[in-house]
Amino acid sequence: MKHASPDNNGGHFSRFEKRVNGHWRLCKLAHATIHHPVGRGVYYDTHELFNSRTEETIPCEQREWAEVDGGRLVWAEDGKLYAGHLSAKGLSEAKMVDDCNPMQFEKLEAPY
Repeated sequence: MKHASPDNNGGHFSRFEKRVNGHWRLCKLAHATIHHPVGRGVYYDTHELFNSRTEETIPCEQREWAEVDGGRLVWAEDGKLYAGHLSAKGLSEAKMVDDCNPMQFEKLEAPY
């Protein structure tokens, strides 16, 4: 964890950072607030990419989840799973891995 701060909206957020490569870091902002966006709960995450050499920041607020997987970046957005690579210039080779929107909840009784 990098730090925790008030969000100026009655809540707070904690910032986590993970190195993707020599240029980029994946930053996760874990929010805790009663003033949340529609469709999100009181605890939710937003993400951004930060270039440590140029200090460029790319907001990725619609990404519900993001993680570094080997040399690639994977993330979930709008019910879809994506993967791509970060070069010195930014995200490249991004492609949708799976569209999970057609999936439906299925109630199962234990034991599974």
